[in-house]
Amino acid sequence: MSETSADRRAPAADPVRLARAWVHRNRLGRLATVGRDGAPHAVPVIYAYDHRRNLLVFMSAPGTRKVRNLLADPRVCVVVDDGQTLRGAQVSGRARVVDGGPEFDGLQRYLLEQGRVTHVRPASEQVVVVVEPDRWVSWGLAAAGRARPRTAAEAGGETEPGTDKTEAGPGETAPGTGEAGEGR
Repeated sequence: MSETSADRRAPAADPVRLARAWVHRNRLGRLATVGRDGAPHAVPVIYAYDHRRNLLVFMSAPGTRKVRNLLADPRVCVVVDDGQTLRGAQVSGRARVVDGGPEFDGLQRYLLEQGRVTHVRPASEQVVVVVEPDRWVSWGLAAAGRARPRTAAEAGGETEPGTDKTEAGPGETAPGTGEAGEGR
């Protein structure tokens, strides 16, 4: 029996796993929140991703617009890309603001250990924001190292034309992967 090009094709990479690995390797993201008036607000944040607990964590001054927005509406989106190519990941979920206590202390130590902050601060000067992801989207990550990006459609899933953008939320199956989305 002869082998066809479809038989030689590498198995599809799990887009959720690729997104989580990408977010774990990086440290700069763009956080989008929603203001009381419904207007979006996007700002850069230096974060750490705790893959064991599936949490994005970053510090902020307590009175910033992003913190005020999060206290009013916890829905967030964080985009992590390389700023030069069309490769990246988007994490959507809900955020909570931690402003003291043992959890605050532990999260600050985690950020310090991860090199995301240079020293701990009192809760009066900083809060810790914890993002609990419930949806992951990635684009261009499966194509890294290949001469031509393979689309998710070629891998057996659905995609936007000309991209390998795929996504999965809680309880959903990421196209072409057979695995459910993260954030459960």
